[in-house]
Amino acid sequence: MTARRTNTKAREAATALRNETERTCVVCRAQREASGMVRLAVRAGGLVLAARGKERGVSVCLARACLEGLAPKVVSKVTGLPVSFELCTLLADLHAAAEARVLEMVGLARRTGTLVAGVDEVHGGEGGTVILAEDLAARGERRLPDGRRFVSGARLGHAAGMGYLGALRIPSGPLSEQAATWLSLWYESRPSGLDRGDDAGRFGSVSQASS
Repeated sequence: MTARRTNTKAREAATALRNETERTCVVCRAQREASGMVRLAVRAGGLVLAARGKERGVSVCLARACLEGLAPKVVSKVTGLPVSFELCTLLADLHAAAEARVLEMVGLARRTGTLVAGVDEVHGGEGGTVILAEDLAARGERRLPDGRRFVSGARLGHAAGMGYLGALRIPSGPLSEQAATWLSLWYESRPSGLDRGDDAGRFGSVSQASS
């Protein structure tokens, strides 16, 4: 993929983040900018992640309480369509989608030449989104207080086309915004019983996946 095509893909991927139309959360009824919610569309009787389109759907806050408040009868009442889903399955799907998107942003940052890789290199920079490997040593984590743990260093490195990667920074810009918001969704949709600690809900707005 050429740098021009990669940049085009990055811009297209960020389009959903720039939609500032207010929407109402189907669960808590709070009104927020569209970029601060995740949109779910009714498709084939189920509920799927979707950015835009003519399919009927609902918007929900990027908050664990609201995600867990989703129920078929609530969605059906708003959309007027029959819908059936298991909450645990829906959250697992959202979690998997968010994880894949974060890794995609890491790969795009590497291909566009903007990725800052390695604890020492990341420590010397500012701004953007800092992601730490879940198996990074505590000493490395202490050097990067703005970072948040994600998947293993091996998986981060694979996404970036490198070896083990303990820490990385995606500088401020569309890719950073996307990575941050998908990372937030990843934390909020983690299976029950996993400690999300202080990381949950600290990455700003929610981006929305393409249909």
